[in-house]
Amino acid sequence: MSVYPAGRSGACPYSCDRLPQARSGTGRSRIRGSPAWQVMSPSQVLQPTYQRLKREVMQGGWPQNTRLEAMRIADDYGVSMTPVRDSLNLLAGEGLIISQAGEGYRTKVVTERSLAAMLGIHATLIGVAVARDARLPVKKQVDSPLSTNYPDEIGALFQQIAASAVNPVLAEFVERLGDRLYQCRAHEHLILPRIDEELHELKKETELWSGRLGDALDEYHQRRIKNVAQLAALIA
Repeated sequence: MSVYPAGRSGACPYSCDRLPQARSGTGRSRIRGSPAWQVMSPSQVLQPTYQRLKREVMQGGWPQNTRLEAMRIADDYGVSMTPVRDSLNLLAGEGLIISQAGEGYRTKVVTERSLAAMLGIHATLIGVAVARDARLPVKKQVDSPLSTNYPDEIGALFQQIAASAVNPVLAEFVERLGDRLYQCRAHEHLILPRIDEELHELKKETELWSGRLGDALDEYHQRRIKNVAQLAALIA
């Protein structure tokens, strides 16, 4: 029985659409940093393949340390191997999967230690963003206490906060960490009560950019770090 998920699709809320652009007149793109500027598949095929594969990896569609075989994924998706290989290269570059010489691509293993490290770094980066005297150039986003997709909504909120620092490197790191923390956020409701209400309050404090925002964000991160062992066990 195949371990590959069948038929999952859906647009990714993060940087899924940020693919290398095709050179004029070629209809093809190239991956920077790859040997001899490796030619990529046409964007109209690559982008939906990349979006679907990234979403499934973020959601834990494969068990940890599973080998991702391009041929089997291509057969499941109904595409050729080329856009799948290109997508795997992109995801490895983003740190969502690992690539090892002679072994191909594998999903990452999330341990208690690695999850605690990611949460700690995320807290530090968000703290840097909040410490700046900045205002968010976005419209009001406070909504009802019940969210329809908690991992997407909390991720979007943190991207909004990071963007306020007017530091593209910080914003990119927050986005990448958010992608890697997606599974953790998807399981939080199993052990952390009232996370929807917590999200609502964070949105309100962010909208106001109040003096309590820093403390509220610190409480958010510490709550998860204290429960990191249980969260890591749920992801495994």
